[in-house]
Amino acid sequence: MRTENQRGVSLVELLITVVGVSTLAAVAVPQTLHTLHGVQLNSAATSMSNIFARTRYEAIKANTPLSCLQTTINGQPAFYVDLNGDGAWQSTEPVAYIPAGVSLVTSGYPLDSTMGYSSTTTAASTTAITFDQRGVPTFSTVYVYHLTHVNPKDGYRAVAVNAMGKTKIWRATPSSWIFP
Repeated sequence: MRTENQRGVSLVELLITVVGVSTLAAVAVPQTLHTLHGVQLNSAATSMSNIFARTRYEAIKANTPLSCLQTTINGQPAFYVDLNGDGAWQSTEPVAYIPAGVSLVTSGYPLDSTMGYSSTTTAASTTAITFDQRGVPTFSTVYVYHLTHVNPKDGYRAVAVNAMGKTKIWRATPSSWIFP
């Protein structure tokens, strides 16, 4: 019980406030992490799509076949445009990094047939994409790279490169792929 001269909060009031804030945090943190992981997946898929498009553009510009290769730079997975054709990344070559916690996978996601393509090839992490001097890939099927977060419950993204060199980013639902 307070008198008129007392100020501040009681220990009980402080404990009630701490319990309320803790409850809100317990509800908000998992959803915030799920959203953050989704943003990281979207970022990785967009970066991959952009580096494939850049490889295509550079092949047309140079009027010579060019490849997009995967490597590890300072411990981080990355895709780069091999401008000089030596198969090794140089600091002057365009690069797209895969964020920490995101990885390329070859299983665990919905069937690629739900994307609507007549034929797809799941691209392994070591698969290079080469575009000829007209910007056309050197393969005749759709190459699909699949990405997930460390926690697969956070979803999957796919980057598809079609036989004309165009890229498309897909998001997985539990049973199929959708184009956002």
